[in-house]
Amino acid sequence: RYSLKTGPKYFLSQPKNYIGAPKIRSIAVDNYQGTISVDSYDVNKIEWLMDDEIIKTKYNIVGNFITSFSAENLNGSNIRFRLIGDGGQACSQMFKLVKVS
Repeated sequence: RYSLKTGPKYFLSQPKNYIGAPKIRSIAVDNYQGTISVDSYDVNKIEWLMDDEIIKTKYNIVGNFITSFSAENLNGSNIRFRLIGDGGQACSQMFKLVKVS
């Protein structure tokens, strides 16, 4: 005799060589240095966008991808990044740029 417990059940079926969308391990913002650092994996490249225009692209060959971007001397109001990999994309929310006098 079997008993089934109630509650949600989740099933995931993927091929063995499935590569998911890029994953973000951490994001660190250093306001004193003016940098944004990203630690990620399953990433082929990162695109940095200012006001929705690509301003810098960095490429990754294999494994973890740790990269930093300097926001010094930029003339824009918003920065974000887009991680692109074989399994899709992951995008950040906007980082607001504020001039400090």
